[in-house]
Amino acid sequence: MDSTQVLINSLMSANSVEELRNRLIPLLTRVASGDLGYTEFLALVSQNGINPPTVTIQSNNTGLTFTSEYNDVGDYVLAFNSYPAAGKVNVQFCNGDSGYNVSAFYTSGTGVKISCFDIVSQALSDSGIANASLIIRILP
Repeated sequence: MDSTQVLINSLMSANSVEELRNRLIPLLTRVASGDLGYTEFLALVSQNGINPPTVTIQSNNTGLTFTSEYNDVGDYVLAFNSYPAAGKVNVQFCNGDSGYNVSAFYTSGTGVKISCFDIVSQALSDSGIANASLIIRILP
């Protein structure tokens, strides 16, 4: 359980208004300062032919650097310069091209593995990722 959830549980168990106020102030201070309890990498991703995905970083406060790699047809990796522990990384991927199914998940020591499948044939396929949004959140 992360520190924000611990604080929320603490708010729910407050026995008085004063105790609630004393517990709520640190939470509001964190939110107002923009400290959401995680770091985030946000990018747009496209892929064409036998090239590695093109990753256009929109924001990155993780402290990590990323390299995109082409492994095989429809099989790509976004490698990190260091690897957070498994269970601490949340990956969200939304493909902009509806003709393909894309899966993305994190594996410690590998990075974010991205697979692209043609909807009709269900075969792995290149050139099916277009203006996809990728969000990687790293929890403390």
